[in-house]
Amino acid sequence: MKTVTLKEFELKFDAFMDDIIENGCHYKITYGDGKAVMMIPYKEYELLLDTYQDWVEETKDSIEESF
Repeated sequence: MKTVTLKEFELKFDAFMDDIIENGCHYKITYGDGKAVMMIPYKEYELLLDTYQDWVEETKDSIEESF
């Protein structure tokens, strides 16, 4: 994973997008106040989607159990 600022990402957008799409690189894009977002190839997102859905369901179930 590579970390860049939002400004760097904006200035070199095409190069970063090519790196993500063609080389499968991951980027953490920071933009002040400790906030950040991730850019990952869609194929990897698809693999993680089931995990994300499981987390949502587990959280939903634990909230319902606490009431």
